[in-house]
Amino acid sequence: MMNLIAWYLHVGAGENWHRLVKYTLQEGMPGSGNLALIPGCVGSSPIQNIGAYGVELQRVCAYVDCVELATGKQVRLTAKECRFGYRDSIFKHEYQDRFAIVAVGLRLPKEWQPVLTYGDLTRLDPTTVTPQQVFNCGVSYAHHQTP
Repeated sequence: MMNLIAWYLHVGAGENWHRLVKYTLQEGMPGSGNLALIPGCVGSSPIQNIGAYGVELQRVCAYVDCVELATGKQVRLTAKECRFGYRDSIFKHEYQDRFAIVAVGLRLPKEWQPVLTYGDLTRLDPTTVTPQQVFNCGVSYAHHQTP
């Protein structure tokens, strides 16, 4: 059955985060564009609830798949169970050194709502802005911030 509300992606922990964001845009699945150019892999994104330009991972995370290191038991945590906070999650506390993240489930709503609350994004017109413009703005800003 086709989901009419959102796209669901199951992404391996070793995938490059920025390449994933680019891929979703190229495939017409907006929602993660504000999170462009964040370095690292998908599996590290839930640890500190990565965020940029007004959006955090918790906005698009459906679940996190882990393996308990001591037992090899596979566990799926809902986004709520991850206890996301500002640059924080259960993986920095109770689950630190106990679980390895092996995949992240993303939920990208099909009715895209731009988040234009940060930096140059506030200059964009919310009625005409495209997901690619949000992505480009974030990338441009990040390049100007890098020494």
